Amino acid sequence: MPTAITKIAPSWYVLEEERDKENPTRFKVEPLTSLQYLELTPEGRLDGNGNMILSGLGMRIALDYGLVDWENFNDAQGNAVPFVSGDQKFNYLSPNNLAELVGHIMEISSASDQEKKP
Repeated sequence: MPTAITKIAPSWYVLEEERDKENPTRFKVEPLTSLQYLELTPEGRLDGNGNMILSGLGMRIALDYGLVDWENFNDAQGNAVPFVSGDQKFNYLSPNNLAELVGHIMEISSASDQEKKP
């Protein structure tokens, strides 16, 4: 018999390049719902290890749903960059940073219920 999925709460994620910093930028991410995950599956394919590789559109969908806030994120002059909704927020991050965030969002979205427990 299927068991209902328990959605885990949003959590903070620090990019690998920031993990040794005293006050790193943190990104609040949340796992995709089952319907959101299904929405992006046409934009992906499985690699030889069973990992989903997403197209640019698939990555955008994952980020749009999964990236919900950030803190300690500053521009080159040290000014805080406010979190904005919509596509504009993606312009503040490098493609590598976006790809890392997508990887983490997909990881927490496909984790088993056992893995989701704190």
